[in-house]
Amino acid sequence: MQNTSGRNMFSRKTKLKENIYVLTMYLLLIIIFLNEFFAENSFLTYIKFLLVVIYLLVSLLQNKGFFLYGSLAALTVSMILISFLQLDAGIIVQALNENSGIIALFAAIPVLSVPATNKKYTEAIVAVSKNRKKNSFMFFIFLSVTHIFLSLLLNIGSIPAMQKLIEKTGLNKRFLGRLYTAGYSSYMVFSPFDGVINMILLFSAVTYAEFIPGGIIMALTIVFISAMLNYFEGKHEAIDNSGSLETSKEHYASLIDFFVNIIVLIGITALVNAFAALKEPLLGTALIVILYSFFWSAKQKKLRTYFDSYKIQNNGTLKFKLFLPFIISLGFLAVILSKTDVNILIAGVVEKITIFPLGITLFLFIIIVMGLSLIGIHMMITIPTLALLIDPAVIGLDKNVFALLLLTSWFIAMAISPFVPFSAVVSDAVKTNPVKFSIGQNYKFSLIMALAAPAVLIMINNWVY
Repeated sequence: MQNTSGRNMFSRKTKLKENIYVLTMYLLLIIIFLNEFFAENSFLTYIKFLLVVIYLLVSLLQNKGFFLYGSLAALTVSMILISFLQLDAGIIVQALNENSGIIALFAAIPVLSVPATNKKYTEAIVAVSKNRKKNSFMFFIFLSVTHIFLSLLLNIGSIPAMQKLIEKTGLNKRFLGRLYTAGYSSYMVFSPFDGVINMILLFSAVTYAEFIPGGIIMALTIVFISAMLNYFEGKHEAIDNSGSLETSKEHYASLIDFFVNIIVLIGITALVNAFAALKEPLLGTALIVILYSFFWSAKQKKLRTYFDSYKIQNNGTLKFKLFLPFIISLGFLAVILSKTDVNILIAGVVEKITIFPLGITLFLFIIIVMGLSLIGIHMMITIPTLALLIDPAVIGLDKNVFALLLLTSWFIAMAISPFVPFSAVVSDAVKTNPVKFSIGQNYKFSLIMALAAPAVLIMINNWVY
């Protein structure tokens, strides 16, 4: 009886934490919405801060292992720096609130899985891949493009969304890790919707129209190299499609329907990002996901499922409780580190490498950013610093190519570092360890890209600009 009573008590406590977790995410979405469209005052600012704190506490109480210790380490180092540097206490409110938008986005993302994971889509993907090899070059490119499309809309949330979509294909962890690295890295060098890209273009005094040719070339390079890596690493085993239907016109029609809906979704997001000028851009994406998912679900006659997805017992946000607090903690640390002298130190080191030939200079530039990410210094610190303090002419690059160099360094460092949100999100999606995924698997991708990227950048510098 005592054991049963203890289990029931533990179950009730777990359920209470999960309820608070989900409700906090929804309340944050509502508060950010109110703050954006109706009122901007200190009361809502502190309510938002309080909700982020509650979210972190409840999440960390449910966490364990790498994500728990990584989050606690980032928060502890941040608080030590605040105390040591005698920063104003208001920086805590600012740093946490700056990361609240991603919580609002992830509160909305699960509802997209209602229409996007329609049985006809998953059957179509499996049917189209029937009799293909797991390491098939074109199959990998097909899925990479699919993931890029989702990334344009959902940013890093595309990874769990894509995983939900293709989980029935039986693809192994190596393939999935390579796929998400290729798709999200490509997104990082050409998306017009991403905050990082727009920040770097602003700092580099570059317009998107000027930048996009080089970005597309680099994205194609990423997908090609990733597909080649996957092909040569594969065992040439066929996907197990036992019981699946033969490929038919209906399957291709379903895939076209899926891509059309994603393209329309991307188009609406682009229009909102271009003209709405929201203080919190991720709120716009979250609202579009909620509304478009409603109409997409209605078209499929799945509105009941759509509304049921918001219920706590069915809520998909619970699967984010491991890595999302880690993302928030790293973002908090990045804001605090930006107030230190580490920026000046990094810029000084990079300027010393310009004495070498251009190809070697670009390689060393990438390696420095990659090395710093491996010891926990996030690209959010190094890249903006380099964008602001390095003159492209000193390196010998056009300003557009310099912006692309910064983004290239970002995704190469992102791929190999276990201390960045990307590794946390992918490892959670494919059920592996962040260190095993980033360093254990992605070291080949990062090293090959670090060697190939300088040649691609020089070619773009000489032939495109």
